[in-house]
Amino acid sequence: MSALRLMMTGLGLALLASPAAAQQAQLNTTQINNEIVGKVLSGRRGLMSFKMLHRPDGTSQMEAGLRSMDGTWRVTEDQLCMTWPKFRGGKERCSPLTKVGPARYKLRNGMVLTAQ
Repeated sequence: MSALRLMMTGLGLALLASPAAAQQAQLNTTQINNEIVGKVLSGRRGLMSFKMLHRPDGTSQMEAGLRSMDGTWRVTEDQLCMTWPKFRGGKERCSPLTKVGPARYKLRNGMVLTAQ
């Protein structure tokens, strides 16, 4: 193997083992339950900021501005599934969660949630 090839292989392995690569990991079912259940998650969608809480009993609460809404959540196949009666006609929407930093998670649609 040439010296250049060895150097490129080493660089590739170093990038794979970097903290940034580790922080960009998709969470599994256990990790989703451990990292977000019972914690207030805050985020922003357009100009609207919101907070939501997923309780251990499968119920959720969201607050956005002066409005509050109850919903439900569950985890299936390593995805967080949420149902909000006043959004999307009450249809459930599921998304994997990708950890993008300490207490920061990205949904499939690009929205970032921060756990407090």
